[in-house]
Amino acid sequence: MFARHTLTQSTLDALQLAANEISLGIKRIQAEFALKESENQYRHLVETSQNMIWSVDPQGCWTFVNEAVKSIYGYEPAEMIGRHCSEFEPPKQFQLEPGILPCLLAGESVFEYEAVVLAKDGRKLNLLCNAMVLWDEVGNVLGTTGTATNITELKRAEALLRRSNAVLQAQQEASIDGILIIDENRQIASYNQHFSRLWKIPPATLQTNDRQLLGCVLDQLENPEEFLAKVEYLYQYLDESSRDEIVLRDGRTFDRYSAPVRSPTGDCYGRIWYFRDITERKKALSDL
Repeated sequence: MFARHTLTQSTLDALQLAANEISLGIKRIQAEFALKESENQYRHLVETSQNMIWSVDPQGCWTFVNEAVKSIYGYEPAEMIGRHCSEFEPPKQFQLEPGILPCLLAGESVFEYEAVVLAKDGRKLNLLCNAMVLWDEVGNVLGTTGTATNITELKRAEALLRRSNAVLQAQQEASIDGILIIDENRQIASYNQHFSRLWKIPPATLQTNDRQLLGCVLDQLENPEEFLAKVEYLYQYLDESSRDEIVLRDGRTFDRYSAPVRSPTGDCYGRIWYFRDITERKKALSDL
């Protein structure tokens, strides 16, 4: 049984063939295992994503949606599969924005487009979407797949910010003071038209920085050195406020007030300046 025997060439060839088959079988099993692991990881990523991941067929009907639709739309995935995507849009939305779906169905990918959809409870939602077309081997469109991020709260915050800015702008323009806001980098952040008229500053200068604006202002002052010294002092000591009077070469007198601009948490956003022409008031007091 344990005696040594010389193996024939045909036996050696058969053993080599068997070894190759075993090696290929092991590699196939390893590849299948790796593919399964990759599929499991992909499935986990899809199902745990906070963004909606979706697919539609060439007719625009949902063929896949992940679990995120429950927190976004309020539907179970099974409630959406097979239904046309237009069923989840406001009635007028599909009519007003007919370009997106035909574009996709024609084979064009679309990125970062906004869509308005309806949640299960009737609320309108804003989604930021990406969509890519799926093709078969011969170039036929199989459907479209993509992602959707719920930006409803972001859009609401943007609308509130625009409203707040509009109110502040109206208040600023209605003020009897010339108002100038310089940010923390000494760039012009905001101003009202009355500021421009008081100082007779060209619009182009107001699009530059604080240094160029200062040059235009200093040319109009009786005591530019004193004015500049106060400005530099206030930029050095950010927490301080200041109020004084400044005299211009043309005979006018301005009341000047400055204060820091800070957030509720104490972050410094720069400094605000108020200027009011008190020439007539000063003259009236001197005539008494």
